[in-house]
Amino acid sequence: MKKLMRKKLALMLANLKKKRPFFCEVEYLESTGTQYINTGITGGSGTKAEIKCFSTNTTSNKALFGARDASTYYNSFTIWQTANNKIRFDYSADSSSVQLTIVWDPTVPHILKKDGRYNYIDGVQQTSNGEKTFSCNYTFSLFGVNTGGTTAGSTCLVGRVYYCRIWNGSGSLVRDLIPVLDWNYTPCMYDKVTGQFFYNQGTGTFQYGREIHYVDYLESTGEQYIDTAVNASSGLCCDMDVSFTDKGYASASVVFGGRTELLKRFGWGLADGANALWDLAVVNDTYSNPNISPDLNTKYNVYFYSDNSGARLDVDGIALISTTSVVSQTINAWLFGWNYNGTNQWPFKGKIYYAKLYNNGTLVRDFLPAIDSNGVGFMLDKVTHTIYDNAGTGSFVVPTYQVDGNGHIEEPRYE
Repeated sequence: MKKLMRKKLALMLANLKKKRPFFCEVEYLESTGTQYINTGITGGSGTKAEIKCFSTNTTSNKALFGARDASTYYNSFTIWQTANNKIRFDYSADSSSVQLTIVWDPTVPHILKKDGRYNYIDGVQQTSNGEKTFSCNYTFSLFGVNTGGTTAGSTCLVGRVYYCRIWNGSGSLVRDLIPVLDWNYTPCMYDKVTGQFFYNQGTGTFQYGREIHYVDYLESTGEQYIDTAVNASSGLCCDMDVSFTDKGYASASVVFGGRTELLKRFGWGLADGANALWDLAVVNDTYSNPNISPDLNTKYNVYFYSDNSGARLDVDGIALISTTSVVSQTINAWLFGWNYNGTNQWPFKGKIYYAKLYNNGTLVRDFLPAIDSNGVGFMLDKVTHTIYDNAGTGSFVVPTYQVDGNGHIEEPRYE
């Protein structure tokens, strides 16, 4: 009986490992020009691809993504960086290949999206390159272009990829690739759709960015904050879990928001001095619930909602405060504080466990607290796979973590 139980347990663990492989996310993979990934996906009409990338070599033509026929270059679905610091989107089914060439800044990461006849850089739609019916029998390469079954190292990207997503002609997401280190600390791509690892098919080894180890929360002492890079204006909503370790300063303790003028403000926190009451501030209005003050060291779910008809603050599913005020401004909203023209006014002391930002109903930031291999805390945005570091002074307080015998921060063995 004991032997049978042990066999069942071993089989169960084996199955778990197959379904939930261990990995450590990293900020990016970086190719020296000879590494590439075979995504295993072939394209056709309606195919879409989105890549966040960065180039470190701008002196020659380099391939970022795609596939094409060998002899004629027909059936081309490719993205290139040209020698004159431009991005070229190719989409063709015959000799009338359509190319769209766009100047870009290769020194910073950009999000490139190829969506049928339209192309986007950082969410901005570029001129249409026309729509053609096509079908390619060769699988898409990442960090390169598959030409008739071969991805030439001489044309592979010299630079970084932060993520890659591919949709088929029916609109289904078929690859959601993020950079990781596998169980043996080998840099590769992990596909969140299939749960598979995709390894380098070229020569040499990928380099990689900062390790990402998720933790329960980030805690601010009142000096740390995150610049979300999203405008603090009506239409922006924020869903987060938060707890207070201190109820703040004489006037207020602001958890989220920003303002450009004394009475042109947008956000929420605590106000009313020593009473420290839940507060919603939009334009020159301040609506405080006089009967409710949060308890210290207690986790609350807070939903700050705004649109062109006003704003509302919900705490643990209960609507506490609302206003019909709206505001339009270009200043960024901050987490852990109040952006007053670049100064952190009335900073918040406490913990944030997650924060999701929606802009007119679209998820634009999905922040999760994390630490790197040195234990430095930051927020990782899952939408753009971007690290948002502390923009203030000092360091975020993070939960206790364990280091293994090789000096690596320990990860759970399963997702």
